[in-house]
Amino acid sequence: AAVTETGLVIEDHFGTGPVSHRRDAHEDILWAGGNDACCPTIVEFVIPLDSGDPEDRPLLPGRTYTVLVAYHRSAKGFTVIHTGRGSVQMTLEE
Repeated sequence: AAVTETGLVIEDHFGTGPVSHRRDAHEDILWAGGNDACCPTIVEFVIPLDSGDPEDRPLLPGRTYTVLVAYHRSAKGFTVIHTGRGSVQMTLEE
């Protein structure tokens, strides 16, 4: 996702490796919002727990998943290499 001068731009991607990804053939984002009126930029989105999309993995309550996080310090959009990246573990509540 990116918040540009024209608003929020968001794409559905899936992981292809520990720190790599590519765009999903199906957009399964149910809702998204974001702004950069204050620092830092905030992006929120909702995805289904099980989209039925073969490129998506069903998300099960009680399980832990690795979520990739990446950003560019000053550029807005998808055409620049990330200046920072990492991953977090997320456990879905039952």
